[in-house]
Amino acid sequence: TGQIIPPWGQYWVASAYLKDHQPKKAQSIMTELFYHKETIAPDLSDEELADLFYSHLESENYPGALTVTQHTINTSPPFLRLMGTPTSIPNDTWLQGHSFLSTVAKYSNDLPQAEMTARELAYNAPGNQGLRIDYASVLQARGWPRAAENELKKAEVIEPRNINL
Repeated sequence: TGQIIPPWGQYWVASAYLKDHQPKKAQSIMTELFYHKETIAPDLSDEELADLFYSHLESENYPGALTVTQHTINTSPPFLRLMGTPTSIPNDTWLQGHSFLSTVAKYSNDLPQAEMTARELAYNAPGNQGLRIDYASVLQARGWPRAAENELKKAEVIEPRNINL
């Protein structure tokens, strides 16, 4: 009562609201913390971006979720260069942005778009079990249980003991 909570503490409170299935409260706090003049702050961590995205998504604020998605995609190159080496590595933030794109399409009931995005991700990263599982969930949502089961069988080969299967 009467105490001022610092921004990092406010984020923890918002994150707790999100985990406690109170996304509207989380969305309110995170919007105040992470938006500056209707633009998303450029220095958010992957975890903060994910929490902001899911606070919008679970509040059924699909335009807000799409804004976070576009911000993530537009500010993240597909690959990162390692200093001093000629090799580059895949950028997890870029992948997260494209996964957001599939998820927001699925939740806003644009299942053909969700399927196209999820399939493209799963087929371009055949060793990524999580992307295969996500693709199978979109196929299930489209009413194609056999196709979903086939994808899950392919995913099971990658890591048979994964509890998510």
